[in-house]
Amino acid sequence: MTATTAAPLTPLAVLTAAAAVITARGFYQPASRSWEAARPTISDVEPLLFGWEFHERGDAALFARAATASRDIPAAVLQWCAAGSAPGHSDYRAKLARLASRPTVTPGSLPLLVSAVGAWQEEQRRHARAHQAAADAANSRHQGEPKERITRRVTVVARVRQDDRSYGYRVQSRYLIKMRDEGVRLRE
Repeated sequence: MTATTAAPLTPLAVLTAAAAVITARGFYQPASRSWEAARPTISDVEPLLFGWEFHERGDAALFARAATASRDIPAAVLQWCAAGSAPGHSDYRAKLARLASRPTVTPGSLPLLVSAVGAWQEEQRRHARAHQAAADAANSRHQGEPKERITRRVTVVARVRQDDRSYGYRVQSRYLIKMRDEGVRLRE
């Protein structure tokens, strides 16, 4: 297919379309894994950018609703891409920084720029998990006294499988259960 548009594509326009598609679909699917059941994200972004016919009926309305829900994402991703030119970043981030600094984008560089939204979202999730783990570690303290029974409402936040242990002729599965107690103030 030939890409013909009246106006040249800007990096922000591509990121806006990618954010709408990823928000609507709930995930980023790379084109390199096109054998999987999920359609590659670029296959939905191109019709949105170039005015082509969508793959499924109702996609136009779905992406329009998702665009309003994800309106802050493209600017944040563009800023994240531009920050990739700093020393210490990967080649991937350096390529994104070069694309983000250009006034227009060629159709050949669309897949790389579309992938930036998924990479940015994954980095945001990674930072949130690290922040939560640090907060949990800072607030984690032993509760109660030996032989004291404590009854509290907790939320199980993680279940980590440990190595099995053998006791005599029996093998016992072991798990580390991490819980969060939101309502009770910890002892100082």
